[in-house]
Amino acid sequence: AEIGDTDGVVGYIAEARSLGLEVLPPSVNESRYRFTVVGGDVIRFGLGAIKGVGHSATRNIIEASAEGPFTSLCDFCLRIDLRLNNRRVLEALIESGALDTLGDRAALMAGLEVALSEAQARQREEEAGQTTLFGEGVHERPEPPLPDVPPWGERERLQREKKVIGYYTSGHPLDRYRDLVDLYALEAHSGNLLDLRDRKVEIACVVTEATVRTSRRDGREWCRLTIEDYHGTATALVFGDTWTTHRDLLTQDAPVLIRGAVSGRSRDEENPPIFVDSVVPLAEVRRSGQVGICIELDHEQPPPPDVFGKVRSLVEGSPGSGPLLVEWKKAGNGSAPRFASSLRVSPNADLLADLRSLLGSERVHLVLE
Repeated sequence: AEIGDTDGVVGYIAEARSLGLEVLPPSVNESRYRFTVVGGDVIRFGLGAIKGVGHSATRNIIEASAEGPFTSLCDFCLRIDLRLNNRRVLEALIESGALDTLGDRAALMAGLEVALSEAQARQREEEAGQTTLFGEGVHERPEPPLPDVPPWGERERLQREKKVIGYYTSGHPLDRYRDLVDLYALEAHSGNLLDLRDRKVEIACVVTEATVRTSRRDGREWCRLTIEDYHGTATALVFGDTWTTHRDLLTQDAPVLIRGAVSGRSRDEENPPIFVDSVVPLAEVRRSGQVGICIELDHEQPPPPDVFGKVRSLVEGSPGSGPLLVEWKKAGNGSAPRFASSLRVSPNADLLADLRSLLGSERVHLVLE
């Protein structure tokens, strides 16, 4: 129902994933026009979510896939109507991930021209009833292989996805900071700014667009940012010395922690921007000493005794400036007092993963000091 609303789709994807549902990229072998359930806990992106791929092109692809799964790029080009699915449509399908089952995206893009030429030649020969000099049918000669080219890096792959779909499908620039982003999102995120008007906020996000402008009043530069997290997108405005100081950090695809105030102006009632005060790269936030690790222990279900020695070895092997806290859940429904350890740690992803493998994922999480 929200296929035309990027922010709405991003929010629903985040909610689905938080519920343990897997959201897969579009696929020419499995997708329909709209989002569909393809398994008990699996949702498949709809082809209609890809920019430039309309109803007619989608309908033709679905009809062709009903004859059997596409097995190669050449097979795909041969079986679809290339008048409805022109080169621009095929490039968008590749960039979105819809042809991932047929090969690597970089190779598919590099081999598209040859595949199109081969498919068009075979279609012409088939219409004319021709065979090769040795009597082979047009479908019996070997298909041209995909070229051997380096795959796109993560950044290029995600940028291309966002260009044709409006959001990321095979990953997200914030994924490596997921625990940190979720921690800050407990207070503020792109989806609840209306409830935080006139308040100071901290938002862990990625910059997806930065437009530099010049003030008519004093001639100074300022910047309008589009930022994104797992809940959607928002606008942030950076003026004066703040822009001069932090402009090198506010580049496209930069994961940052933005601190500022949500607009309380009446003209911003529907989509209040954030007036930015400061910016910190997310990679530096873990080293700031403001983020720590909390281990939850349950009186009724304590871990095996030998685990504590292993935990201590892990935290001692990852020293840092972040606090290490222990939350002890009492028997029954008693409160859970939190105790500060004398140890200071680096709350990095590796330490979190190691601790969770010993204690369970639900017993280890990040905290703000």
